[in-house]
Amino acid sequence: LMKAAKLAPDALLLPADCLVDGLPTLQLDESATKRLLLGQTVSGQPTALASAPMVRAYDPGGRFLGLVREIEAGRFKPERLIRTTAE
Repeated sequence: LMKAAKLAPDALLLPADCLVDGLPTLQLDESATKRLLLGQTVSGQPTALASAPMVRAYDPGGRFLGLVREIEAGRFKPERLIRTTAE
């Protein structure tokens, strides 16, 4: 408990994507990341077949961007994006 008290509060938090770690992931390139953050649809292929209506989206550096919904084969629209600080 003493060690935990000395850590910064953020060090005790779990990553935001831990709640949706069962969903497939979609790794985006720089261009697609910019488009997604502007609310535009993007193309991509999730790491696994998307049996769920949504998948997790990540930028090229592995930063969790939020959830995207597949609107047609290989096309995704932003559903719930989160604001995170760039590393």
